[in-house]
Order: sequence, then structure tokens, then C-alpha cells
Amino acid sequence: MASSNNSCPFILRFSKSMYKPNPKMGRGGKTRIADGDKPNPYHFVNNIDKGYKFYKSFNYNKDLPIFNKLILKQGSLSKSLRYQFLTSTQIKTIGSVSPEQLIFKLDNKQELDRISNIMRFSRNKSFHASFSHIQDIDSLLPEDKIRLSSFDISEYTGENFYISIFQTTKYYNQICNFIGYQLNLRQSDIITINDNLFIKIKTKDIKLVFDKLMTHSLIKCVTPEPEIVLHEQYARHNDLTLDCILPRDYNLEYPKVAIIDSGISDSSYLKEWEIGTETFINDSDKNPRHGTFVCGRLLSTEDQFGEITFLNVEIIPAKSPLTIDVFYKNMQNLLEKHSKSIKIYNISLGTNLIVTDQFSLPAHMLDTLQKEYDVLFIISAGNVQPDQDTDTRITSPAESVHSITVGSVSHIETNMQKLHSPSLFTRHGPGSASFIKPDLSSYGGSHEKKFGKLKPVGVFSIGIRNELAEDSGTSHATPLVASMAAKIYHQYSHAFKSPNMTKALIIHNTCLLNCTNKIDDFSGYGVMQTDDNSSHSVTYLHEGTAIHGRMVELPEIPVPDDMFENGKLNGHIQLTIVYKTPTDINYPHYYCMCNLEASLGYYKNDKWTAILTPKDTLGMPDSFRNDYKTTQERFKWQPTKVMSRYLKNKEIAKKLSLRIIPTKRDFYTENENINYAIIISFTHREKNLYQCLRKRYSDFEYILEPASNMWKTCG
Repeated sequence: MASSNNSCPFILRFSKSMYKPNPKMGRGGKTRIADGDKPNPYHFVNNIDKGYKFYKSFNYNKDLPIFNKLILKQGSLSKSLRYQFLTSTQIKTIGSVSPEQLIFKLDNKQELDRISNIMRFSRNKSFHASFSHIQDIDSLLPEDKIRLSSFDISEYTGENFYISIFQTTKYYNQICNFIGYQLNLRQSDIITINDNLFIKIKTKDIKLVFDKLMTHSLIKCVTPEPEIVLHEQYARHNDLTLDCILPRDYNLEYPKVAIIDSGISDSSYLKEWEIGTETFINDSDKNPRHGTFVCGRLLSTEDQFGEITFLNVEIIPAKSPLTIDVFYKNMQNLLEKHSKSIKIYNISLGTNLIVTDQFSLPAHMLDTLQKEYDVLFIISAGNVQPDQDTDTRITSPAESVHSITVGSVSHIETNMQKLHSPSLFTRHGPGSASFIKPDLSSYGGSHEKKFGKLKPVGVFSIGIRNELAEDSGTSHATPLVASMAAKIYHQYSHAFKSPNMTKALIIHNTCLLNCTNKIDDFSGYGVMQTDDNSSHSVTYLHEGTAIHGRMVELPEIPVPDDMFENGKLNGHIQLTIVYKTPTDINYPHYYCMCNLEASLGYYKNDKWTAILTPKDTLGMPDSFRNDYKTTQERFKWQPTKVMSRYLKNKEIAKKLSLRIIPTKRDFYTENENINYAIIISFTHREKNLYQCLRKRYSDFEYILEPASNMWKTCG
């Protein structure tokens, strides 16, 4: 996928002069009154008063805040509709129960009385218009917390759990005393992520204490500890010879990847390309079989291994369980040391937690690490046994929004599977909030049928005794994408220091070269392609920073002349945007706190005309769904988006402008700058657009730079 100099992309320079006032939105200025019954404020007040008294009836809640839920009417998810109600009551939401249910707290009886009086006696028309979008207000009762816990305690036999605490550190001692002394539960660890508190407990029978846990005001939910798992179907084959390893020139700088796995065999030929080892497990608890195979997949190039250097991170023990809190702390230590020099991390592991409509703690851990350290994780979608009747949706943390999640497709044609068809073991999307997951797929193995039985047909790599080995799984599709990511980052690091552009290039080119606008639940944007040397396309790369309250407008982007016939454009336009939004696990149904809305268009008579808008985003939920408005409202917040449109005989300007408009959740108070990467491609299948623009490069030199090492760049 790395571009040759014959058809390399062009860089669109970023400048602070591109910041402009946000355009005026034609929303009518006032909140419209919702359909349906008018809200009954006396009913709402009675609900929260009863809930307040219920929680205060327990001595351990005496001095604690009480948490309540604000239930929106269907179709009232838009933040503008609830704005006036929240500002008038000074209610600050702190989390969500569902897409339509937000959580807020009451610190004391005086605050309860104040909000009750506003709801009952306010005469403000704007307030009542906003108030009409509220379906109900009630206390967050134990049955709500049970639903948030999302597991069946009657069937669960595990002993380790995480207690999620409402976002507050003021009452830390009270909650620990309640868990340790009143319930006599053993606290083994405490996890803090972005000021969110999770207490790990151990109990042989959660049923004995579960109901009482739900009555504590500060406890939001209880979830089982995920198991981090690896799947192998490993078989030994012929011994390899040493000449399968390419020699390494120690005077050269190569692409780098950190392999987060079980370690590489000490006697492996692959050690030639190792740049270091970080160990988080004891020698007696190592089994490098999986890690060695993954490393071989990462370094494989035709029939040899090499050309990528790797950091060997031994983090998955052979016998002892690996918990997510230990994994998170180890990753923090690793990234503190290596994140500035290594930007790509292959993580071919998963958990036993099926992804649901709400984002999980393991996914949030990965997203937090990637945003804090500005790195890119390549992770697997997860495996399933094809002959078992189980839920085949992706497993956590595969819904991580900042990672590239990889599914598997068949690498060969068998009597059971076609080439590029989804592997029978690969898990499918969508991710939480209907986000596109997996992002793409690569070769991880296949199946054939022999004597009426399914038989795995694996992909090849190198084994722990330097033998030719065969295995199958999404774990082995993932390193092919990590390899490509490392090569792309290495090639373009002179211009782009953040891996945002690397992720954007992989997804953009995968979608563009698969020549389809269809999103697949198994392969996302498609099967990863390795060749983007197409002269039929002109591609622009742009990286910048969005600030809240201002839009970015990049003018005078040239459209290749050969796309126009008789003054009208024919061809395809594709735009990909990638950015690292802040995430908040307290709002697991909202999660992404900021949105960047990109569009491409031009001005005519000082009026903006858009030709590529968010309505052209691939994977947008279909309008025939009953809940499509709610689903589309949630879908637009995903921080990786591809917009695509085919134009035929369209009269447009020959120079276009790119707009990026930032928005944020109404309950998100931070004004954080957002770094983004954008790629724009113009394609005509019968024209050499690259040479068309290259001939006119001098006309656009003020805005363009070829993204090649041969040219001075904006990096």
C-alpha cells in the first residue's frame, strides 16, 4: 500500500489562517415542542422524591449523593432539544443508562427541592419546549443497575468482578468500608482510568451480596472480570532453513512494531530483527508458541521473513490468568518507555466478553492509552468455533474506536469457502452504537470439509523450533495489517508524526481499491489491499487541528481537469477522516464526546454548495429501520468515517474547499483541541489523473506538496 514516486499522494498544507467562524445553522432558533403527552412535573417530582427516600433509608447512604435518570422521548436524542432544560435546572449529567437515559446526581435535599420547584412552577416557554422532550424522570433504581451489569448472576460461576463507581473520589473511603467491612468482600485491586474508579473484588458467590451492592448509592454496576484468551490450532510441518530469514543491515532504519503477545522463542531465527524485549511474566510462565507464530506473520514477505524490526513484549502468561487491570498497568509502563519511538502495536488477543450496545471497560482502556500516548493498536476481531451454536459478534475490546480491528477472510478457495469469503471462525460486527467494526479484514485461515467433518486450513508462519507451522485465527490476520501500518508510518513519518494518517491511509485505500460502497459486518471497509499504485486516482493528504467554536476551511483544492467533459464532472470522490476523540466510559451508550463533521464543496455567489457531506458516509444505518434516526444520530460520532460519492455530468467548480466543523456533547465541558487526518481521492477509471495534475503542479505549488521522500514536505 506504500505509494511509489510515480503516483504518490499530495500534501495539503495546514495553516492557522484556515480557522473561520462556524457557519450559521438554519435550525429555526427555538426548540420545537415534542409530539405526544405533555410532561407531568408532579409525577417526576414524586418519582425522584421516592427514590431519594429509598436510598436514604440505608445508613451507608446517609451523607452520599443520590443518582437519577432523565429519560428522553424517542427522536429527542439531539443535544439541542434538551439544552434549555439542562441549563435552567442546572442539572449536570454524569453518565448514561441507555441512549435515551442520562444520569444526573442530587447532592442533598436542598438541591432536590430547587429542581422540583423549577419543574413545577417555571413559566418560561423555551424551558417548557425543551421540557416536552423529557419522557420521564426517576431515580436510578437497583433494577436499572442490574441491567447495566449485563450478566446473568444465576448462571455465572466466576469469582472475580469489577465494581464500577460513579465518578467521584470524595467518598472513596466510604465505598471501600462498605465493600470491605459491611459485605466482607476481598478487594484485590483498584483501577483508575481518566478519574473513573473501578474496584476489583473476589467472592465465591456473587448472588449472596449482589442485591445489597445495588442499594449503595455510589455503585453504578457490577461486571464479571473478562478473561484474556488466545486461540490456537497449531500443527508442526517441515523444518525451515536459515536462508528464509533476510539479513538485516544494522546501518539502516526499518519500520517498527511492538508485538504484544506471549513472547518470541529464544532460539527463533526471527530474533535477527528484534530490537529489544520487555518482559512482564516469569520465565516459568512462558510459552512463546503463539507469539512466535504472530511474529512470523508480521515479518513474512513472500517466502522469507524480515524488513520490519520488532519489540518483543512478553505480556501473556502460559498458565496464570492475565487480568485487564494488570494488562492496563503493564501497557502504561511499556508506552511510557517506548511510545515516542514505536507508534504501531500488534495486539492479537481478546476477551470472552461479547460486544453489546454499550462500550466496555477493556475497549476504553485501549482507547485511553492510544489517545494519551498517540499510538495505534492493531487488534483482532476474535474467534468462534464454527461448529458451535454461540453468539458470533465481536468480543471486547474489538469495539475500541481508536484501534484498527481486523477480521479474517479465506486465503484460498476450498470445497467450503471461496477466496476472500469470511473465515468460518471470524467474529462479525457491528461494534457498539452500530459503529463499523471490524474495520477491515486480512488472511487468517480457511476451512474445508473432509469425510463430513470441518477441517481447518491454516496460514503459514514459523514455529518455535524454526519449523514451518500452520495455524488459523484472527490473531494471524492482524499482524499483516500491523506490518502494513508500520511500513506506511515509516514512509510518511517525515511528514506526519501522528499515526492518525497511517490509520486513515489503510482504511481509505482498502475502501477505494475494493471498489465498493458496501460495508460488511465481517470485513468492514473490505479486504486489505497491498497495492495502491493507481494512476487513475489523485490523492490529497491533510493533517491539522480542530478547535471548538471555529471551523477549518481549506480552500482551492484542485480537481483534475481530465475529470471534466464539456464542463461537467464524471468520476468518484472519496474522503476519509480519522481523529482521536475524547471518550467517557460513564456514558457507555454515547462514549465519543466530540465529532468532526467534514464536507467538500465550493462557493457560488458567496453561497456554500456541498457536493460531499456526512449524508454520504458509508455504513450509515438504513432509513427503513424503526430506530434509524436514533441510530444515525449515534453513528455520526464515530471518529473514523469514509464518505463516498459517484458523480455523473455534475456541474461543479474546478477548485473545491474542505470544511471541518467540530461539535461536542452538551454534557461534555472540556474544550479540547482535536488533531485529525483527512484523505481525499478523485478517481476516473479511464483517465490518468495523477499525470494530469502532475503536469500542472507549478500552478498549485502554493498549496500542494508531493508526499515523497524526494520532495521537501510540510513535516
